[in-house]
Amino acid sequence: MHIRKTSLIFIDLLILSLSGCSLSPRSVLTQHNNSMRTGAYLLEKQLTPAAVDSATGPGMVLQYWRPVNGNMTAQLLYTRGVWVGWQRRNVIYAFTDQNIVYAYDADEERDPGTSRGLLWSRSLPVTPNPALPYPANGGILSTPVIDHSNGKLCLVYAISNGLYPSNGQGDGNPLYEVEYHLAALNLSSGAVLQDIVISGSVSSAVPPGYVDFIPRRVVQRAGLLLLRNPLTHGERTIYVAFASRWREETTNYHGWVMGYDEKTFAPRGVFCSTPDRRSNSEGGGIWHGGGGLAGDPQGNVYVNTGNGPGSGNDHGNSIVKLTPVMGAGGYGLNVTAFSAAADDPAHATQWANNDIDLGAGGLTVIPDSNRLVSGGKTGVLYLMDRPTMTKVLSFDAFSVNPADDPDPVGARYRDWASGPHLHGAWTYWSVSATRGYVYHWAEKDFLRRFDYDRATGQINPASVVVGDVLAQPQLMPGGLISLSANGTKDGLLWVTLPWNGGTIGRIMAFEAATLRRIWDTTLPATAASHNGPPTVADGRVIIGATNGNFFVYGLARPHFIPPQFQAGPVFPLPPDPGLWIRRYFGLLTSDKASALAPPKGQRAAFLALGAGMLTYEAKRPAGMSSPQWVLVGISGDLRDDSGTMPYMPYAGLAEALATAEQELTWKLTQGGSVRWSALTSVDAPQAREAAQTRDAPWVLFRSAASDGHSLLNETTYVQLLATSGGAPPTGAIQLGRRIQVPYTGRYAFYVADRSGPAASTPTP
Repeated sequence: MHIRKTSLIFIDLLILSLSGCSLSPRSVLTQHNNSMRTGAYLLEKQLTPAAVDSATGPGMVLQYWRPVNGNMTAQLLYTRGVWVGWQRRNVIYAFTDQNIVYAYDADEERDPGTSRGLLWSRSLPVTPNPALPYPANGGILSTPVIDHSNGKLCLVYAISNGLYPSNGQGDGNPLYEVEYHLAALNLSSGAVLQDIVISGSVSSAVPPGYVDFIPRRVVQRAGLLLLRNPLTHGERTIYVAFASRWREETTNYHGWVMGYDEKTFAPRGVFCSTPDRRSNSEGGGIWHGGGGLAGDPQGNVYVNTGNGPGSGNDHGNSIVKLTPVMGAGGYGLNVTAFSAAADDPAHATQWANNDIDLGAGGLTVIPDSNRLVSGGKTGVLYLMDRPTMTKVLSFDAFSVNPADDPDPVGARYRDWASGPHLHGAWTYWSVSATRGYVYHWAEKDFLRRFDYDRATGQINPASVVVGDVLAQPQLMPGGLISLSANGTKDGLLWVTLPWNGGTIGRIMAFEAATLRRIWDTTLPATAASHNGPPTVADGRVIIGATNGNFFVYGLARPHFIPPQFQAGPVFPLPPDPGLWIRRYFGLLTSDKASALAPPKGQRAAFLALGAGMLTYEAKRPAGMSSPQWVLVGISGDLRDDSGTMPYMPYAGLAEALATAEQELTWKLTQGGSVRWSALTSVDAPQAREAAQTRDAPWVLFRSAASDGHSLLNETTYVQLLATSGGAPPTGAIQLGRRIQVPYTGRYAFYVADRSGPAASTPTP
């Protein structure tokens, strides 16, 4: 055997939750539902086979869809009971390759296709210089992880730092300089709580002694893992993995796993899959077809690695167990590895140069056992004993359909394009005290179920298969599966498939016990997420897509008319600013509040901070006997400040939305301009006379767009509120005189509410 292990034994007296799901068991907080990557949601009571099947129940319908900016490869996450403002909300979190995170109210179904229900959106930087090109494989590609107990969402995003030309040393075609960041966002507001640049190196047994982490050569696609730290009570670790970028055959890359303390982002160990390899290609990347790194209750981490050598300190095409340790140099990761080539030569000995990597697939820890199941491009199922990382069983679980290849056996090992190909984690369901089911759906094969004997820890190689040729995927990634059930009953498999040459996403539901297909539909005019399986929770099936939308399906209801899909513009609306406006209007008398309210039929949309100068001119208004100071101009910037609740320390996105051009005209960052006209004003409340400082009046403006097309062009009314400074001087006024006074203030922007009953300024 070629087992590599450093001896270290931990005795665990307390097993903690793997992903925080015990704090919110009806949420989906991580890729494939939990740290073991079973893909099982076991508290579903609405979606039963009888209800989903239209022959016996109401059947499934499209309930609504929501826009995002960009493509979604990460799985969408779902969290119950998030405090947003003064209410708890059920929230859908979406992530795009444009480095944008969206938080939508899952219970808001009105106006499908619009940004209604958007609680907040967070745009993370894509480059420090907008003139630089955005790199391929950039953005948020992997599934983040949510810590519900601490109100945090942790993710990895990429920043482009320019073009790196070929240097004649194996870098091949020009690559983009890329910088990877690990960040934590506030679940309620999207505020960035932490943000660090990912870097690392690892010791090697041969000179020069270290392997450098070179960001431009790698990409981050495997889902993040949040796991308890077995070395320190109460701490948890975030694990991040990397694989090769593109043109791996010309690049000297390595596979990486890096651990970080969840609270401090302090490093907690680094693993390089191929530290002794110094040549191009075959670097043992870790990508799992988008599936997450897996963890067990003892705090061990499990990964599949891709093409590379599998002897000595190198662990290519291996199933690897990483155990946290503490040494003289700090935190480390001990390695126990199973080499597919050395330890299972019956299935493949020539892994190199064929790109038939094991790392294309994910792995799943079988709960309440010492087993895990794994597999990759060859379609071989590996059943492993976790304590020793020895093989219990391996067999050809999936094969290329003979109708598609005259040599289905040879196709398994021929090259990168020919084999059955497994991507992502397996799906597991315990159906009784003695039996469990293991599911997967390979590229070029059919959906299959394998029986797992919980008493013996063995899998029966004879599978139950769906032989419907209409349901055979021909394209990567094959079928991506999630399971819903009410404990051990009413199990359903929810599957997305590429269809019509990959231009359309197909969605199916199968009875998990029998594999009977009971529902089948296609996404409206789009493909499904390439790496993100369905997210199923609370009677909803949430599907990410590639056309800038995600779709929510559920059971048909009486008098509910399913909406017809229509593509529309994407306005990433920030949170409802009503809480702030109510707070400010609570400081006004009722007559002043009424004077500042826009007409009925307007909806508060977002907030911005203003800082600069207010320009006043002494004029004699009609009916007045003496000159008065009249606001005629504003200078400075308007910066996005879309907060969510009063007293929360949150600075908003702080992006410049517009810059004052002249008088009350604003030049918009996204192009075009708008002009305001002041309609009415009231004295600011609580003027600070004791500090010899007076605050500028609060003003209601009418906004009119002159050109351009952006959210600011859509605004109809604007309120200037919460002013600090900016009041004109008191005393005698000379007609025609102009003055400028420095100020800060908060602006509330309104848009026409076309969605329902008229809604003007929120009332206190």
